[in-house]
Parts: sequence; structure tokens; C-alpha cells
Amino acid sequence: MANDSTLETIKQILTAAGPTFYGSAEQLDELAAEWDDRFAPAAVRLWVDAGCFDAMRAEQLAEADVLPRDVAPTWRDGMQYGYAFANGDISLDKLQAEIAALRAEYDV
Repeated sequence: MANDSTLETIKQILTAAGPTFYGSAEQLDELAAEWDDRFAPAAVRLWVDAGCFDAMRAEQLAEADVLPRDVAPTWRDGMQYGYAFANGDISLDKLQAEIAALRAEYDV
């Protein structure tokens, strides 16, 4: 378990991102602990900036070698890929296919 300073940093990241990322004030401690179990604060910031509001879904992406920068682009209706995946709007397979297409398009 992280020290209080690390958890406070994660709480600040989630709070700054808005209620989508932390639910209610009552949920903030639990959600910060979920992120802390999986990522350092710097990584939490990257995933949150990429729209991924769920620590477990971010962990799934990381385990599949998907980086926060891969899911930061906008998918549809102004929704980032990270948000769409965390929300269950796009499967991991479909997401990986779209990331591959974007990389090919931009030769990355």
C-alpha cells in the first residue's frame, strides 16, 4: 500500500479530471486505492489524460501493451479511445485494430 502522500496525489489527479473519474466524494478513497494498487501517480495521470477512468481497464490495456498515448486520440463523438474502452463501448480487439490502423496511417 502506498503512503498517504501518494494516495493524496492520486486523489488530486482524479478530482482534477472530474466526477467521471472519481464518482462521488465517498468513492474517491476506494478509487484512488484501486489506481494505487496498479500504477504510480505519473502513470495514473497519463491514463486519466487519455480518458481511461477505470483502473482495472487501464491495467487490461497495459497488459496488452497498449500505452496511454495509444488511447488518447478521439474515437467518435469527441470521446477518447481510453474513455470508450473504460466505458465498454469498444472491445480490446477492436481497439487494437484501430490503433494499428492509426499507426499505419501516420507511419508510427
